Amino acid sequence: MFTQVNARLTIPETVCPPKGAAMRPVWYFTMAAGLCLAGTTTADAGAWLREDGTGVVYLSYEAMEDRDYGSTWGYSTLFGEYGLSPHLTVGIDAGRGDGPDDWKAKVFLRRGQELERLNGRYALQLGIGISGAPGGLRETLLRPAISWGNSFETGLGWAWVNVDAAGEYRLTQGTAAATAGYGVEATYKLDMALGLTTGARTQIMAELRSEFPPGEGRTLRAVPSVSRRVSGRVWLQLGGIVGLDGDDTAGLLVGSRIEF
Repeated sequence: MFTQVNARLTIPETVCPPKGAAMRPVWYFTMAAGLCLAGTTTADAGAWLREDGTGVVYLSYEAMEDRDYGSTWGYSTLFGEYGLSPHLTVGIDAGRGDGPDDWKAKVFLRRGQELERLNGRYALQLGIGISGAPGGLRETLLRPAISWGNSFETGLGWAWVNVDAAGEYRLTQGTAAATAGYGVEATYKLDMALGLTTGARTQIMAELRSEFPPGEGRTLRAVPSVSRRVSGRVWLQLGGIVGLDGDDTAGLLVGSRIEF
């Protein structure tokens, strides 16, 4: 069953640039984006870092259905990150599906900065963790990623674009005599997001999530969503999931993020 985490997209927080930096916006806000996002990510984390000394926690749940066969499943995500310095962010990313072996958890470091000769900013990320495997086994997980993002002003508000490219490498262990031993299984992901901040309380986002799982064809999903600030530090997110190519999934995304 194809699942993907959605809690992993970094987006600008404010709707106007800081004083003295009209065309170089440096907002820092993280949104899971989760089912992924997700899988995430999401874009896994995005090109924006957390501001030094601030953090965020994101919880989401994706309820999905296969439009051809009618089977249903869900995926829950916990994502959090904290700004260690102006150029370095640390975080955790964990998710669990309905199956006993459908889970993963990792910690990551992300470093980024603005580009001097090109518009926008970039970030490099490295995550390491473990994931479930058939037979109750655990596999080591390594996930490097690179992101590019840019923010710009429109007639409707401040907008942003973000592109994430990631490879997820699992150290697998065979259980049968014919497959005994270790190997590496690689999954590649390319996600793009376009967002718009229409005011102090509303953000609109459209994601395209492409995944290249081992031994299978490419899958492509669209995930449109709307986030609404319900209090000073709490946001709620509601979105849809639609499979476009190689994926017959349709579903609903519900999430919440809390700043601190």
